[in-house]
Amino acid sequence: MIWKLVLENYRCFRQAQVRFGPLTALVGPNASGKTTILRALEPRRLVPEDVWRRRGSPTVECYLSTGQNWIRTARPPGSPPYDYRFLRLNLDALRKPNDVEEATSLGEVGQNLTNVFAGLPRSRQQELVTQFRGLVPVFADIHAKPGAKGTHRLVFQDAWAEEVWYEPHDVSDGSLLVLAFLLLQHEKRPADVVAIEEPERGIHPYLLEKVVGLLRAISRGEIGPKATQFVLASHSPQLLEYMEPGEVRFLSRDADGAVTVREAPTSSPEWERAFEEYAHSLGEAWLSGGLGGVPGS
Repeated sequence: MIWKLVLENYRCFRQAQVRFGPLTALVGPNASGKTTILRALEPRRLVPEDVWRRRGSPTVECYLSTGQNWIRTARPPGSPPYDYRFLRLNLDALRKPNDVEEATSLGEVGQNLTNVFAGLPRSRQQELVTQFRGLVPVFADIHAKPGAKGTHRLVFQDAWAEEVWYEPHDVSDGSLLVLAFLLLQHEKRPADVVAIEEPERGIHPYLLEKVVGLLRAISRGEIGPKATQFVLASHSPQLLEYMEPGEVRFLSRDADGAVTVREAPTSSPEWERAFEEYAHSLGEAWLSGGLGGVPGS
C-alpha cells in the first residue's frame, strides 16, 4: 500500500506531501491538483511537461507500507512495486458493444465492461448480479448477449417481466456505474492501487453511500480476493458525507499558485467542537472554507 507521496517541482506542486490510507479522497475545486496526484501515482517516467512552471527538475517519490520507496525522475523508471489502475469511467464506453476477447480487468474508461463480465465464472457472475439486484432492484439478471460480427453487449432483465430485456441505452447512468464499481471486487487480476476520478458522477446519493462502503470494504480486504487501495478525486460535498474525516485530503492553491494539501485536524479538541457545529457533516464543514479546498478559501 502507498502510505505517502512526496512531490517536488511536479506540475502544480512546488513541494508537497500527501498521506494515504486504504481509502483516500482528494477534494478541491477545478485545477487544484487532484488529477495531478492521481497521475503522479502512475508508474511512468517524467516528461518536460511535468516540470513546475517549466523549470527545475521534478521528482515523485512513493513510500510504501512495506518500507520500500520508489523515486521517479526524468529517467526511465524501473519495475514498479505495485500494479496501478486509473479509472475515469465514461458512460458511452460502458454502453458500447465489445468485440469478444478476453479481459481480466476494467479499462480506464470502462470500454471493456462486457468482456470483463463475460469472462467471469458463472458463479461469480451470479454473485455480482445478486449484489447488483440488492442495489438496483428493478433488474433481475444481467446477460452478455451476442451481436453482429463477433460482438456482444450487456442486457438487463426486468424484475417484474422475465421476458423483457433492456439494452444498455435503456439502463440509467447510475445503474451502469454501480455495476462497474461492483465488478472491481470480482476481477481476475485486481490492481494493488486504483484511482477513480469523480466516482459520484451520475449516482444517486443512496447508491453513492453503498459504493463508498463497497470500496472501503475492498480496501480493507473484507471482500474480494485481496485488499485494493483506492484513491478518489472529487469536488462533491455529497461524497464527503460518506467519507470518514481521516480519509479526506483537502487541496487548494496558495498565493503563489502552488498547491497545498491539508488534512482535517481530527486529533484536536477544537475539531470535534467545530464538527459538532456542522452536525458532523463533513460536506458542510468543507464548504465553510475552514478546511481549504473550496474556491476562494
